[in-house]
Amino acid sequence: GSRGLLRVLLAGRPKLLAGFNIKFDILHLIADPEDYAAYQEWVADGGLVWDGQLAEYLLDGMVQESHMLSLDEVAPRYGGTVKIDEVKALWEKGVDTHHIPRQLLMDYLTGRDGEGGDILNTELILLGQLKAARELRMMNSMRLNMGALLASIEMERNGLHVDKALGLEQAAQLGQDIARMREKMLQNLPKEL
Repeated sequence: GSRGLLRVLLAGRPKLLAGFNIKFDILHLIADPEDYAAYQEWVADGGLVWDGQLAEYLLDGMVQESHMLSLDEVAPRYGGTVKIDEVKALWEKGVDTHHIPRQLLMDYLTGRDGEGGDILNTELILLGQLKAARELRMMNSMRLNMGALLASIEMERNGLHVDKALGLEQAAQLGQDIARMREKMLQNLPKEL
């Protein structure tokens, strides 16, 4: 399992954790209370994340076509290659990760014969995106967006308080407002319409 993995990683006090759709990975890792405490301390001490998926969306001008790109779509842009398909095929067949041969998973993460691999591709993406962001003078925007991602991770883990009673009260009021507006609109439409 992943229990304690984040604590081990953060014990080295890295300044930056880079990933691709890193929120998914961090939320999985901070499910363990001790890992979550280590993560909170790391963030409070200035730890930062870099999400290659979010960064690519920002670098591309936040166009719809660049929203939620996959690692395989982005890696070739920075000299990377597509992942080894065998692991994905097993997942699609319903095979749990812990039943996939360890060497195949390692090849998936680190690549095989210099091809593919999540780790190498993520590193290439990070380095290419940092260069592009610096050239475009976007580093402040990137930092702010990655900081907002940290907030999103925290909110998604802990949830947000919702005043349901107030929300239902406001919804009822809006329903009345809509009914009045609809009635007024219908009075102004030609009868034959």
